[in-house]
Amino acid sequence: MPQASRRRARDPEGGLRVEPAGPLTADALVDFFRHHARGCYCRWWHFEGDDLSWQGRCSVEPDVNEAEARAALRRGDSSARGVVAWYPEVPGIVGWLKVSPCAAVAKLYRRRLYRTLSCFEGERSGVWTIGCMLVDPAHRRRGVARALVGRAGELARARGAAAGEAPPPRPRAPRAPAPESGR
Repeated sequence: MPQASRRRARDPEGGLRVEPAGPLTADALVDFFRHHARGCYCRWWHFEGDDLSWQGRCSVEPDVNEAEARAALRRGDSSARGVVAWYPEVPGIVGWLKVSPCAAVAKLYRRRLYRTLSCFEGERSGVWTIGCMLVDPAHRRRGVARALVGRAGELARARGAAAGEAPPPRPRAPRAPAPESGR
């Protein structure tokens, strides 16, 4: 199946738009986070406390994360770099992907899992990292994530990226075995 046909099959309206996040998308993106991100607002990478403190902040003080996200987006700060997806006929943003120079998500490389890996040593100035992705559940399985990743790669290359990387997602809990039938 040709690429264009595959896109139409996943995006029946053919109207999905993906653009860099920034000052013009700040309010819509913060609203998207408010409804879908459980208080995070994609600020975990920039929070200096431990994981337990972060969970507390998301639960008790999500407004701090919201204010930080809004301010970073309005400034065009590297901590808020990413791409947003929307359909012109649907109100609001339907997807977000954080992509930034690896220095903007330095917390990733201090995590126990990554800090001992030799592949993360040496010069990393041309490396861009996907920090997180979020797609509105009502718009999943329509090619939104694929479009976000594709546009993020274009954006990173246009801004000088020589390489890109993405940490693996959190492992899912093992599935429980199916109950045996009473044969």
